[in-house]
Amino acid sequence: MKKLVSIGAALLFTLTSCGGAGRTTPENIDTAMHDYFPLMSNTNYHYESPTGENFTQDVYITYQNGDIIQRRAATATVAATEVLQVQDGAVTLIYGDPHYYFYEDITTAQPNMQMVLLKEPFAAGQKWTQDANGQCEITGMDVPVSTPSGDYKAMEITTSFSDGTSQKEYYARGVGLVQTAYKASDGADIAISLTKIDHNIAQGIPVGFYYPDSGQAQGFGMDEKDIDITTNCDLVKLFNTQMKTAGSTGYVWLPGETTITAINVDRANNDIVVDFSDNTGVKTQDGLQAIANTLGQFYEVSKVRPTAGGGNYAADGKTYGPSDYLTVIAAPDTAASS
Repeated sequence: MKKLVSIGAALLFTLTSCGGAGRTTPENIDTAMHDYFPLMSNTNYHYESPTGENFTQDVYITYQNGDIIQRRAATATVAATEVLQVQDGAVTLIYGDPHYYFYEDITTAQPNMQMVLLKEPFAAGQKWTQDANGQCEITGMDVPVSTPSGDYKAMEITTSFSDGTSQKEYYARGVGLVQTAYKASDGADIAISLTKIDHNIAQGIPVGFYYPDSGQAQGFGMDEKDIDITTNCDLVKLFNTQMKTAGSTGYVWLPGETTITAINVDRANNDIVVDFSDNTGVKTQDGLQAIANTLGQFYEVSKVRPTAGGGNYAADGKTYGPSDYLTVIAAPDTAASS
């Protein structure tokens, strides 16, 4: 389960250990857009509804790349990926996956949708097409809204959908979205409200770090560690730090000077390519498999291809070429040293 970790006093340590990804933040967003749609790094928006915990949601910007942001929207049961573009007086959802969160930076991925969430000018009567199924209109300015996080005077946006339903969203200056209200299919009124905003917060994500253990199923034990992910976090640097730190049994995943230099995710083929600085540190097949299990489970892929300096990787007499992969959560290849 994800948890939030304060990085206020430890911000320098967190950013040093996790590292920035070299992404840029928007510099040309006009004041009006920034007022109603502020882009705050290392900040978690927490929403709740009296209807029940199924409507609870946490929203966190994980990457900012120019005028494009990637955020994680997590409910009690699923974490979704959203990529939005803030450009030309509009906020547009350009990529969405409601069933899965991608930990890697996908701000440069090919858009799979165009849904306009906000559009200037911000004045009552302003209308725009959200997408093929929705029409939006600003139906009020300075509308009083009460939430657990406070009372606001908000901009009210009413979206009318092609199926005859509608919803209202309320955006407050300097805060952003503070409430969403709509009718459920059974006629019940649903209101999802901002409960709190946590600043200088990292997302604590539990990760299973697998290590060789012949006494365990498939030959591996597992240490669970929380890794703290911040906005524009460099995951390669983070995993290097964790894998050079001994686990509960004293096992070190990346001994010596060996490091991971890159992790390239291929969602189309459900695999990742992990490039090591060399193959002198992780010399055994089970050691390589332990890293494949760890990273494969984290990225939720089925195959991992190891490389060394961009070329083939050798461990226990087995050479991994361009078409050779380790299957995630598999026993060590006993034939590797034959």
